[in-house]
Amino acid sequence: MNALCRDRLRRSVVWSRRPIGLFALMLVAVARAHSAPHFEDFTAVTWTQWQRVLPRPAIVVFSTTYCPTCPQVFNDLAHSVRHAGAAVPLIAVIMDIDGLARVERLEHFRLADRLFVFRGNEAALRFSVDPRWRGVTPYVALFGLRGAPTLTAGNPDAAQMRAVLGDLPK
Repeated sequence: MNALCRDRLRRSVVWSRRPIGLFALMLVAVARAHSAPHFEDFTAVTWTQWQRVLPRPAIVVFSTTYCPTCPQVFNDLAHSVRHAGAAVPLIAVIMDIDGLARVERLEHFRLADRLFVFRGNEAALRFSVDPRWRGVTPYVALFGLRGAPTLTAGNPDAAQMRAVLGDLPK
């Protein structure tokens, strides 16, 4: 149970005079703590839409459930966002649809604000993101305040992160 659920539960125990209210709150807290992740579809048009409508700045990580370096990249990116003190969404796009059953056991995906899954022809979807991308993961897209996203295989370097997070208002 996360801290927010525990705090709400504690307050309801202290202030609630109706046992059924406490019971309902406990059920909601347990359901939220153990609920399956919500997946959104990443299709051929998603990337084009994100170019126009994705809140900026934002970080998108294309990943797979079997990627050995992805957990560290997610941890590093989440740490950089926290250190910058800004609300920058960290979005995961999971490329291996057959690996979705493993997502709940993979802690690094919990760092993502939103989870997407590839739906469609994987090669065509990769080509729509970047024609040079050959499927290596993680593949990171850094959406700065303006301009085209910076695309990089692996962990972005410090200069790339500063370009996205460095001049944000605190």
